[in-house]
Amino acid sequence: MESGPNDPPAGSELEAGFRLAAHTVEPLRNRIAGRGGTVTVEPKAMDVLISLARHAPSVALKDALIQDVWEHAAVSDEVLTNAIWQLRNALGDRASDPRYIETIRGRGYRLIPAVELLPVAPEPATASTLSTIGGQAGTSKGRRVRRVPFGLWPLLGLIALTILTVSVTLQARRNTAESASRSEASRLLDLGMRLIDQAGERKRAQRYLAQAIALDPTSARAHAAYSEAFPLPKAGSPTTAGTRAREAARRAITLDPELAAGHLAWARVRGAFDWRWDEAAAALERARELAPDDGNVLGQVAWLNTLTGRCQTAEEAIDRARERAPISDLTLEKRALKVYFYCQRFDRAIEVAIRLANESRPIAGVDVFHATSHLLLGRPEAARTVLRSASRRAPLGDLVFVWARLGEADRVRDIRDRLASAREPYQAALAHLGLGEVEAAWGALEDAVRLRDPEVTRLAVDPRLATLRSDPRFVRLRARVGL
Repeated sequence: MESGPNDPPAGSELEAGFRLAAHTVEPLRNRIAGRGGTVTVEPKAMDVLISLARHAPSVALKDALIQDVWEHAAVSDEVLTNAIWQLRNALGDRASDPRYIETIRGRGYRLIPAVELLPVAPEPATASTLSTIGGQAGTSKGRRVRRVPFGLWPLLGLIALTILTVSVTLQARRNTAESASRSEASRLLDLGMRLIDQAGERKRAQRYLAQAIALDPTSARAHAAYSEAFPLPKAGSPTTAGTRAREAARRAITLDPELAAGHLAWARVRGAFDWRWDEAAAALERARELAPDDGNVLGQVAWLNTLTGRCQTAEEAIDRARERAPISDLTLEKRALKVYFYCQRFDRAIEVAIRLANESRPIAGVDVFHATSHLLLGRPEAARTVLRSASRRAPLGDLVFVWARLGEADRVRDIRDRLASAREPYQAALAHLGLGEVEAAWGALEDAVRLRDPEVTRLAVDPRLATLRSDPRFVRLRARVGL
């Protein structure tokens, strides 16, 4: 379905640059240029402006803006208010008399001026366009063709040579420009792909990839990577991430049906976003046919088989992926850690966790798997030691189950309440279980499924839920997730 004249621009188009009345917005450089000069804003403020433009001319709800910009981080309305204040300063706007950003009390914000995408430079003339000069001559039927006097032949030859020279020169310039554009697109693609799996960098990855697509719209790899750059939405939060990831994955496959990355992106969309696991498995199988030894393909095959309880197949795939991947592939190692943990190969999970813990840059989520593996193996003191050394760099919300089982009930109750208000029902369920509050845990799990908490997709294999599996309610919950 094509966009109408009043439809909001696509995300990749906005992130390549747009105009708001007298101001030009350059997302890649975090700059807003107007008559009074150019102002650089914070990256999160620019993300808010892009989200407002994407919703324009409709109202962008506060929850939607926070989800779109801060993803899974728990932030207050004040953080969003500060970003709006910064944008108004850069645009020369006032809340009391808005010309750019209108506050809709109790709901959110609305962008007032029309969003105008930056124009695409026209293609230079080519030999085919130049050859149409006088193109009708000698083609009409029944028209007498006059003989050219012999004395005009040198002049006509000079004109033809001039046209040919200009045509060749313009074509050479065009080829040079296209080559430079493709080179820059490739550079931005590589930058974006490196940032996708880095904590807190997905928005920057999206910008680089959007710019790569703007420079080379036919790059299937860029569209596939752009799809992968969209995070899973927080439970119950309105978001366009799924739609945009779906469109980018479809575009990648359309451009190059033989590109494994396109089918990987489609598998992620159909599984993690849509809970259509059979379709995700079919897409992964196609990716594996195209790239049977690719570590990323094998890693995703392993993860899908883990979620669906096929642990032997999952372990074989992840072991094969690790054999073929460089030891520095931390993304694959993080996936291996999850596969081993959820398949209850806790000793192997601990080995990977220790290796990842020795990295110079802390990796989010490693400590929860490390500590919980010790706990489930009956080593509470080892689990406590991990928590002591990791408490400053591991989100406490991910460690609630372990804290509770180690007797830190007061700490967990406080965290549990914060998780409930922050829309993290699956983590809240773990906190309830750790405290022995079984019925409250069931209620939180029901909320997790109803609100489509992305963490609930591990329901079928999470060893922390072992005491609930004999209850008929567990079977019904698993069926609702599609597993």
